[in-house]
Amino acid sequence: MQSDPSGKRCYLCGSTENLTRDHVPPKNLFPPPRPSNLRTVPCCYTCNNGLSQDDEYFRVAVSAMINRSPDGERIWNERVIPSTFKDRRIGVLLDECVAKSIPSSISTPFGVIPSIAIPFRCEEIRRVLIRITKGFLFLTHPEVESGTIDYDVVIVPQFRAGDFAASLDGKMAYFELGNGIFRMWRGLADSDLRHGVWYYLFYNSAGFGVTHKPK
Repeated sequence: MQSDPSGKRCYLCGSTENLTRDHVPPKNLFPPPRPSNLRTVPCCYTCNNGLSQDDEYFRVAVSAMINRSPDGERIWNERVIPSTFKDRRIGVLLDECVAKSIPSSISTPFGVIPSIAIPFRCEEIRRVLIRITKGFLFLTHPEVESGTIDYDVVIVPQFRAGDFAASLDGKMAYFELGNGIFRMWRGLADSDLRHGVWYYLFYNSAGFGVTHKPK
């Protein structure tokens, strides 16, 4: 990965005032000790100050998968339950998830497993994924104006997310953080970098595709 050569404008709104740093992907996804090579991008205080609830909600959603990796299990048991749930850091959003949760079952390669179906909001998850995409696009191609791009997000079924990722190996540029906690594949059109396809896999279970094109 290359760094932004100037680092003097917010990657979300373009402001040059009151710049801070934002982690892409959010650093709360990584259990301690966190990797030393986490990526950050310049972000103005106004934009950065409004991101924490989305990041918290996203962490709950991707670590709630029944087939999460051991690191996802650690995040759930050591961060989500004792911090997010007990401290009610996003209480209203969590209350909504709990109220709408229903007993369910999941068909897996190992048979049918009883579980709880948790209906997460799409908009909060979508905002985080688009931010991650904008962040990495800023890191690799800061000349591209993210405000001129439309984004679309697709959720990959959790028990197919790993197989879909394996089908991309060798076909798209690959990047990883935290020994598999965050994995990313990306492909950009040489003729116009505003056209792109990204695939993200969190804890080897939560898979999302993001595509973008010029507005």
